[in-house]
Amino acid sequence: MTCQKGVPGGWKVCVLGALVCLGSACASAPRGPVAWSDAAIETSPAAAQSPDEDARFARGEDGFLYVVGDADLEVGQRVYGRYDGVWPMENTAPPALFVGKVVEKSQESWRVHPLYTFPDSDVLALRPVGADGEREKMGKGVGTLTEVDFRGPTHLGMDLGGVDGVQRGDMYMILRPGQVEGQAPDLLTRRLLGVCMVVEVEAEASTCRLRPGHSDYPWAGTIAVGDRALFAEPTFGNAPAEAVIYVSAVEGNDELTERVVTYLQAYVDRMPGARVSVEPFYDAVDATDPNFHRWSRLAESNNRPALLVGLTRVEHEEGAHLVINYTGLSPALGTGMVAAPPEGGVDMGRIDLLSSEDFSQVGATVLGSLMVYRGQNAEALAHLHDVLRDPRIEGPWRWHARDQYAMRWAAMKHYDEALWLVLQDEAMAAGDERAYLNALGTRVRLLDFLEKPQAAHSAAGAYLEARQAERPETSYLSALAMYGEMSASVGDFERTGQVIDEIVESCPDNCQGDAIGLLAGIYWSVVESPELSSRIVSEMLALGRNDRDSMAGVRMFQGWNAMGEREFDVAMIAFLEARRLFEENGASYGKARADLYLAIVQMGRDEPQAAFEHGIEALNAMTAFNDYTSTSQVYDYLSGLYGDIDTSRRPEAYLGGAPRILQANLQARLSSGNYSAAADAAFGLAHFLFRVGELEDARSLFKRSVTLGLRSTRFDICALAHLFLGLAARAEGDMETFQKEVMRAQLMGELAEDSTIDELIQNLLSPQGGESVPTQLL
Repeated sequence: MTCQKGVPGGWKVCVLGALVCLGSACASAPRGPVAWSDAAIETSPAAAQSPDEDARFARGEDGFLYVVGDADLEVGQRVYGRYDGVWPMENTAPPALFVGKVVEKSQESWRVHPLYTFPDSDVLALRPVGADGEREKMGKGVGTLTEVDFRGPTHLGMDLGGVDGVQRGDMYMILRPGQVEGQAPDLLTRRLLGVCMVVEVEAEASTCRLRPGHSDYPWAGTIAVGDRALFAEPTFGNAPAEAVIYVSAVEGNDELTERVVTYLQAYVDRMPGARVSVEPFYDAVDATDPNFHRWSRLAESNNRPALLVGLTRVEHEEGAHLVINYTGLSPALGTGMVAAPPEGGVDMGRIDLLSSEDFSQVGATVLGSLMVYRGQNAEALAHLHDVLRDPRIEGPWRWHARDQYAMRWAAMKHYDEALWLVLQDEAMAAGDERAYLNALGTRVRLLDFLEKPQAAHSAAGAYLEARQAERPETSYLSALAMYGEMSASVGDFERTGQVIDEIVESCPDNCQGDAIGLLAGIYWSVVESPELSSRIVSEMLALGRNDRDSMAGVRMFQGWNAMGEREFDVAMIAFLEARRLFEENGASYGKARADLYLAIVQMGRDEPQAAFEHGIEALNAMTAFNDYTSTSQVYDYLSGLYGDIDTSRRPEAYLGGAPRILQANLQARLSSGNYSAAADAAFGLAHFLFRVGELEDARSLFKRSVTLGLRSTRFDICALAHLFLGLAARAEGDMETFQKEVMRAQLMGELAEDSTIDELIQNLLSPQGGESVPTQLL
């Protein structure tokens, strides 16, 4: 199975063109492309529907983005995607929500490689506009380096001061200026120089500290003023959690285990700030097991990010070989796909000939994976980028690292980048069936993310066919499950049902946990078929009776399914049982997830105080795990407590948490660069303040929600914000402002093309009465 659901390296200080090297010999470092192997791939460009069609964006059957129609573009030119509807602001252009570069011209279209897309934006609905000269602002998404200070830790000045959402802890990728280079035009991979973390935000600029990479690898090039800063992900800005790599025993050879532990610890220690310990694990495992992930049940993560490295001695005529494999022991906090263990492990060769350099290959890949497990997407990307520029990383470890690397780009929503890398892997893997299958399996997922269901379904069929010889092993069943998911995405629920039958009937001994995981993946693809989703949960419950380790997760699915059917009492019981099982198993992260969904169910049951208490438990746990994404998710859900307060009820303590929760939710939306969601969050906070009589603060936030709404074309939010600005003016006797704001609200309501907005405006202009929310608990 290729995927499971759920930067500098060796940066050196450069002064006046000379390198001052840290822990390695000095070498010249010219600007320009780094060494990076490429392979030509075939594309399937999109085409216009008619010769005189207006220019538009379209996805080709290959999954890549194209401009088709009547467009005057050139290779190397920047392309913006602008809002394509009626724009209410005179003398200003509609906002750009996408920017990329033309990288290839075909007969009827131009291929565009994306640089940045505003979250929640539909690129295919935007109007492509070629541009030269001065760049447009893209929120916090793209900036330019204005200063480079190599004294001490390298600090980079960025022109992103005073931009909504830029905050301490933000991770940015540093890219050299774009260029077209042969078969890999303007790939971000070929431009990547490193990653940095924002440490200071001022009115005119932000300061970003370059993250040091592993000292084994040379740097990718000289960072200079004018280089681009591309937003990667928000973080708390904390040091990463302490993590552990366990190394299994080798039967009858304790010395070998100690040797591997020493080599891996030495490799990890050459990564500044790694905070990783390598420890022996005193049970033996079978690293050659094609289902190696099952061995993870022997070890405990102890609520730390943790991996298990398995060692197995295999006898050969020329001498004993060492086979190594690895798997995760803890939840992966990083978003996106996670690479599965190498099937059957990796044969390192004769034990008596192994050197520290051989184990550096293992350390490189395992450390990259561990970073994902503790939520360091951007730093994992940078580390793997450094690793893959080292020609000493070869064979199965290189293929595995490339697969992980593509997944990190996908985790940050750079699907075109990931797809290009995976297609190159397929082209270069001729003759290496395992490497080819890994790449093909990843391509299926990427095409699904890019909303190319037919292409994903076709690729999944090819992947399943290639796995037929492994039937009924887990690798085959994994391919089968993915085919079932893609069948559902094209509406073939009958075929998906047949896949479910085969997984349950074909599951070999000790496969219950695997089957539950495979059915879990299919579940999310059949939400439009209540019959199939309920059937999947029933099968999972039956399998879980013989696999108690999986039952907590099964109860979560039972709860989600009940929520979808509005059976909140059943969902409540399921989540409570999941919480109990997670707690019994010492799985704090799972317990926090159960607390979050208990809070959501209690909102549905109109129990706001109980919902608040469970939500705060989840919030505290996710914060302790240093999981920024999940913490933001909890804030988002908890903000729903304050959307429609019942003023007839006696005030409860949860109301006192409103300012903190709503303000934190707004900041979390801004931190992700999602101005659409931030407009919604700003309106929610303003609305609450309006309800409790804090009119001045409410007015300021309503105006902010209008600004954010216009930038993200959320005219529905703009309409409601203008309406409440009018109501605030009316409350103060300013009828002239009231009338102006109502007119603006009606205009924005028309642009929103949503009849419910007009109804809301009329309802709010003709209130049914009601008392203000008491403020004594705020």
